[in-house]
Amino acid sequence: MTNARARNLLGPTGAVVEVTSTGGPERRAVVLHGFTQSRWSLIGTLLPVAEGIASEIVFLDAPGHGANLGPSSVRAFLDAVAELDPDIVIGYSMGGRLALWLAAVHPELEAEVIAFSAHPGIEAADARAERRRRDEALADRLDQLARPRALGADASNVDAFLDEWDSQPLFARRRLSERRRRGRALADPSGWAHALRAYGTGSQPDLTEALAHSRARLALVVGTRDTAYVAHAARLRHRAHIVTVPNVGHDVLAEAPEIAQGIVLGLLAARRAPTSAP
Repeated sequence: MTNARARNLLGPTGAVVEVTSTGGPERRAVVLHGFTQSRWSLIGTLLPVAEGIASEIVFLDAPGHGANLGPSSVRAFLDAVAELDPDIVIGYSMGGRLALWLAAVHPELEAEVIAFSAHPGIEAADARAERRRRDEALADRLDQLARPRALGADASNVDAFLDEWDSQPLFARRRLSERRRRGRALADPSGWAHALRAYGTGSQPDLTEALAHSRARLALVVGTRDTAYVAHAARLRHRAHIVTVPNVGHDVLAEAPEIAQGIVLGLLAARRAPTSAP
């Protein structure tokens, strides 16, 4: 049985939902969602297995998403997450990048980090600069969408953008409920623009070297149909436990929620299991 309540843990712009699980292991988990999502997006997948995850699960709005629309920097956000002293950090896509970034900039954090479909950062400086230019162009477009919304226009322009976003091959196998789609369409596109500029893939450093010094225990989960992210995960094969999910694309949590639940519980159980004496 779980009890959920809204609570502000990260200052004036860091609205969260805290889920307290009765009977769960005495530890705190933090959950970080993907781009255009919010703190609500992963509750439906993780809440059914909350008691196997932690006694307290904190679902956060990433900067520029949900109720977290202040001008906070990504480092300020990561520092605030570290102050929560999580035992477990679960992130999807953008949230998976943030989870890896957290482990990189807070190497002292001894947490279980489970990152679904996460990019550890673009290696080549020129390729990273090109991605930053693309992120900036998309951010400019989102700012243009936000202006009619500020004048009272309906959400149809944002709906059109989300339809285009979801039509990418990356999400070809994902099927979102109408409720989740409607919730995303009500968001502020200028917040997404801020996210792209502040901590999009083009603005993220290559984390591979920094993660070598992290005390976090890393696990990367990728769908086998998401071949680009299978390759990204392989770059951390000497540092992280890698789990591949057959016949699944980028959004493992939406495409195969029961499998994703089992992976999370299995990883946590394996880390808790006592090792045999030699």
